[in-house]
Amino acid sequence: MSAHRVFVVNEPMRYNPNDGHRSIDLSPAYEFGDLVFLSPPGNPPLDPDYITQRMRELLVDFTSNDFLLPIGHPVLIGWATALAAQRAGGRIKMLHWLRQYLRYTVIEAILWIPEQESRDEPVTQC
Repeated sequence: MSAHRVFVVNEPMRYNPNDGHRSIDLSPAYEFGDLVFLSPPGNPPLDPDYITQRMRELLVDFTSNDFLLPIGHPVLIGWATALAAQRAGGRIKMLHWLRQYLRYTVIEAILWIPEQESRDEPVTQC
């Protein structure tokens, strides 16, 4: 088992009828860790309570060492990003597909600074 995990927001639903494999090849993402699917294929955000509860349960131990793979419905991506960043203290790493190189690259961001840390920083006035 890999030390890191890749949380895929929405499991791709399209399959190649010739071989039964996903038409979106996620195998390059395994370079970054084991895949965890936050929502099943084709699950639109019609039941926000169910989807967000499922995401909370799956992201319960998400850390800043894990990755989020933003595939699927934009609303689901937004919810997953907010929940993952909350678990990781405002820090998040996302995988971004580089089509020309057929691989993922990592984009890291600090979406917010936890309240205690922000109080410790000096306030600059303009």
